[in-house]
Amino acid sequence: VKCSPHAWGYKLKTHIIAHLAAAFPTICPTIEGVIDTAEGVDYSGYVMNNGILSIPQRSGFGMDVEFVRPYNI
Repeated sequence: VKCSPHAWGYKLKTHIIAHLAAAFPTICPTIEGVIDTAEGVDYSGYVMNNGILSIPQRSGFGMDVEFVRPYNI
């Protein structure tokens, strides 16, 4: 099964599916996806090297949420 988590509309899909592929490599041995970012989320634990996405070994999918100060209107 090839997982293809297109990130349109929800930017975390590729990162979440990467954890699914790591947990079940015989079911989902490869993923196709779009690496994207979202304001206020730290994705630094995810590293792409030679087409292989390494995932962090921390809870919460390895993403830290950063405080983003709201705009002054």
